This record gives sequence, C-alpha cells and structure tokens, in this order.
Amino acid sequence: MADKKERFALLSLFKKRYVESGRGNPNINTFAQQWAADAIIDEIGNPEARELVDYYFKINSNPSWTWFTYNWEKLIESRAANDEDLRQRKIMRDKAKEWLNS
Repeated sequence: MADKKERFALLSLFKKRYVESGRGNPNINTFAQQWAADAIIDEIGNPEARELVDYYFKINSNPSWTWFTYNWEKLIESRAANDEDLRQRKIMRDKAKEWLNS
C-alpha cells in the first residue's frame, strides 16, 4: 500500500497537468480515486507513475483520469514501443549516414 502522500501527490500531478493543458479543473473525487492511484503506485512505483502521467498528457489530446486508471498498462506498452521505434530509427539513420559517406 502506497503512502497517503504519494497517492494524493499523483492525483495532484494529474490535476496540475490537466489545468496546465488549458482544460480547466478536472472533476475528480480525490478521496474516492486515491485507491486507484494506490493500485498504480503499488504496481509500478511512484516515480514511474509520475512519468506515466507526464507521458499520457504528452500523447493524449483529451485526457481522463478514469481512462488513465483503467489503461495505464497500455501506456507502458505504448511508451516501450515508441522507445524501441526511436532506437531502430537511430540505427537506420546511422547506417544510412555510413552508406552515404563511404
């Protein structure tokens, strides 16, 4: 079970990112949703959960706490696939540069 401060900090981070994105204040019942935050933190840890919130706001134009709590595993898979794609593209660019320079 995550610390109470960690649960509320994750929810506060989500709300902060939501407001920063210009959508106003999200309608989240903090006391009820702290248990969803607790489950996420217990599974992946607090630093990873915070990074995941930031990643979610980077890729999603219409974020929702409910969607985030039900689909955070998909976000992890998406981020891993994106990282692998970037790695493969770098390898291909390096090979192309090497080919052009030889």
